[in-house]
Amino acid sequence: MADQTLLEKLALVLKNWQERLIDISKSNPLLGLNRSRAARLEIKAPDFIFLSKTLVDDEGQIKLPFVQKKVQRTLLAEDENDDGEQYILQNGDIDFIYPNLGDLRRKTRKIFDSSRSSLVERGVNTLYLAVGCLNWEDGVMGKSESPIIMIPCEFEYKGASKALILKMADGDAVLNPALHYYLGKREEIICRGRSFQRILGKRKQVGF
Repeated sequence: MADQTLLEKLALVLKNWQERLIDISKSNPLLGLNRSRAARLEIKAPDFIFLSKTLVDDEGQIKLPFVQKKVQRTLLAEDENDDGEQYILQNGDIDFIYPNLGDLRRKTRKIFDSSRSSLVERGVNTLYLAVGCLNWEDGVMGKSESPIIMIPCEFEYKGASKALILKMADGDAVLNPALHYYLGKREEIICRGRSFQRILGKRKQVGF
């Protein structure tokens, strides 16, 4: 009984330490994607049920679209951008929302470079597939868009001439810790007329 009480106290201490390490400033992208400069891509298709089943349940892989500068006329798809460059696109298993192929190429490379640098230099994985986005507002943060469920991911790199492969990394899918902590500590949060708990409850009913 004494050992159990000690373990419970230690767990509480660790939880308090973890919460103190959470960045609850406006610059944290987990609290405001709309304010963040972090590279990100919004998914157009397929839906999150397919993505989560592939990555989490089946431990499968998802091939990203691959964009190259045009070097010859044997094209799968073609797009001329504002920078004067022409690109070819090889479709993957996932489709993103983007203004042009040049933008898709730059953002994909930036996400890959940033995630690899964080892992090599700091030993921290910063690559996540975010499922769902909560639109909320308060007097401190203002209007905010925050990811709800986060699936840790990693890239499989097969060379500069190959598409990146996305797969789930070690760890579990979790509720956004910064969002959960912030909204749990403050009152008068506006969530489109619904409470945070009800939103999360609905997400659980459709697969989580």
